[in-house]
Amino acid sequence: MDEQGSSGDIKLPRRRSLQVEFSCNSCGERTKRLINRLAYERGIVFVQCGGCLKHHKLVDNLGHC
Repeated sequence: MDEQGSSGDIKLPRRRSLQVEFSCNSCGERTKRLINRLAYERGIVFVQCGGCLKHHKLVDNLGHC
């Protein structure tokens, strides 16, 4: 008896979001956020700190700011 998929690789779709964890430079709070994968790889990502509620630039692939 042969089970289908038991010896082959399973192709899973890439996730659309990434979980990031960062430390705020202002208050020191560690925060986890879900961000868009495409923005992380090709765009700009701002995240809000869970402690002081400031927005921080995490990634800038476009050369802005």
